[in-house]
Amino acid sequence: MTGHKTLISMLEVAENRGESKRGNWLVEYNVQGLGEIVDLGYKKVEKKKGYYRIYHWGTLILEINELSAGVNYQYKVTKVYGQSVSDARGINAVLQYFGIYDKLYTYKPVNGGFQEVIKA
Repeated sequence: MTGHKTLISMLEVAENRGESKRGNWLVEYNVQGLGEIVDLGYKKVEKKKGYYRIYHWGTLILEINELSAGVNYQYKVTKVYGQSVSDARGINAVLQYFGIYDKLYTYKPVNGGFQEVIKA
């Protein structure tokens, strides 16, 4: 499977600036501290919660929640919606970027449109 260079670079820009917009794509990133301190042994860091929201043509197609404590990151997919091949490709590229390999999406109009691929 191939990546989506535009979306991947947009994720990195959004992490630094809060959002990134290019053409018909928009990536939002928001993070907040939870007020809980985690001791990593060599330093103490605040536990944080954030989210990534990916929009295509103004429609929210993917939302991923992030929980971090220093070097440990956990990601949870909270929303997926697609209506085109480009939505499915973008979603798959972002999921792979975050190391989420248990979900895969496709768009085939003859088979019902946008759907999750069931892995055997």
